[in-house]
Amino acid sequence: MKTIHKILLAGRLYHKISEQYCKPITKKTGLNLTELRILSLIDDSEGTVNARDISESLGLSKSLVSKSVDHLKSKGYLVLKPDPDDMRRVDLGLSDNAEPILTSFLKIKTKLKHDIADDIDHENFVMLDQSLDNIIYQMRSLYLLKHPKNHI
Repeated sequence: MKTIHKILLAGRLYHKISEQYCKPITKKTGLNLTELRILSLIDDSEGTVNARDISESLGLSKSLVSKSVDHLKSKGYLVLKPDPDDMRRVDLGLSDNAEPILTSFLKIKTKLKHDIADDIDHENFVMLDQSLDNIIYQMRSLYLLKHPKNHI
């Protein structure tokens, strides 16, 4: 199997496994994996985050991010804060209700990471991580050459 196909397969498998690991929390909260990842991204961010930042960081369409943000807001997990310098921009923050979900999600992500990577030594894992960063950078650059108005 060619390397690029292995990378794509690994991504698909990771997504499916993530869904399985997260099933208890998604059933309990009514959120999906994308919404959990959005909450986690906002929690991990330094500074402000808006829908465009989420779209670019997670590689999601703007419409999916918009629907997810609306759902998270309706469930009481997000707080929207208009940017005083740019009224078109709305920054996203977490409500106190999001904390228990994020705590559970972090435990699941940590367990998943350990279950996947425990048999990979640290040096190889670091090399893999660096290689994937390079591949992602290259793929984004290629995409932006053909779609300069879009961001991923």
